[in-house]
Amino acid sequence: MKILPLALLVAIALVTIQCSPLREGIVVTEQGRSLSRDAFSIALISDIPYSDRQVALLDELIAEVNADPSVSVVMHAGDIKGSAPCDDALYLERFRQFQQFQRAFIFTPGDNEWADCHREDNGHYHPLERLDFVRKVFFANPSQSTGGRPIPVRSQSTVPGFERFVENVVFMKKGIVFGTVHVVGGNNNLRPWSGLDASDSFSEPRPDRLEEFRAREEAAIQWLNEIFRLAHDTESPGVLILIQADPRFGLDRDDKRRAGFNRFIDRLEALTVQYGRPVLLAHGHWHYLWVDKPLHRISADGHREHVTTLTRIQIPGSPFVRWVKVTIDPQSSEIFLLRHPFIHEHDSIPW
Repeated sequence: MKILPLALLVAIALVTIQCSPLREGIVVTEQGRSLSRDAFSIALISDIPYSDRQVALLDELIAEVNADPSVSVVMHAGDIKGSAPCDDALYLERFRQFQQFQRAFIFTPGDNEWADCHREDNGHYHPLERLDFVRKVFFANPSQSTGGRPIPVRSQSTVPGFERFVENVVFMKKGIVFGTVHVVGGNNNLRPWSGLDASDSFSEPRPDRLEEFRAREEAAIQWLNEIFRLAHDTESPGVLILIQADPRFGLDRDDKRRAGFNRFIDRLEALTVQYGRPVLLAHGHWHYLWVDKPLHRISADGHREHVTTLTRIQIPGSPFVRWVKVTIDPQSSEIFLLRHPFIHEHDSIPW
């Protein structure tokens, strides 16, 4: 993949927003913009660290985030390793490093942490065994976040029938609803575990892989319902949802590469339209910065139109070690403010 320079990535994101008439819920502002007393910021990171060099740079990123008094929550959209073996020691070390954040730390797993661990370069692990280990390490106490200043969260594991899904959480800050939903790359785990089983295929999937996908897909739908129910009940002015994968909004619905995301997209669209207020969907996956309005629907008169209240931000990642700062002002009509410069860098050669 060609890696674009930082300045160009920021310019693309700015143009995406500023040249679009669909700015509901999000806007790029200058530093001088007046904010209400309720305003706060979050740090978004994803797809890091992938190498020893990036591990060292992540320490610098952590120090910078810790030094910013406006940041109260750090959210990582998954993929905390590259193609390294999925061994216990690596996950324990990543957890230790993330605990250096002095704010609340919220994490949703990526496919690199478990679904891809069947691969030879990942150590030929069974993905479900690795998923169990990730849950034990990163979600040992499902009722609160991790990080230096943990906050209480509600985990989906408290919902009867969804006890295993400790990673899906919801919490509120200054009236804004935040939720994580476990949706991963690799077609949301519909991609075969070929490194574990050469006979596994899209058309004839392994029973354990298919069962995992179906259970987690059902959990995702239930949890989306719960996130928006909370937003409705509290009359929240905005919702932020964190997932790992790009749900492939740009592909046709019948494209099998989107098959693992169709139900999630359909439910997200229906709930967003019903909610009628700003929704920010943040995810990683492709490692470059992108901000757009990805949802479309067919109007009553048959025209294809944007769902204007939902904005997607794709968080940049490896080989760059970056963080995106989103300022949230519950008293603003836009709610989610990208205060330029909203992407932070630490090294010009971050390999």
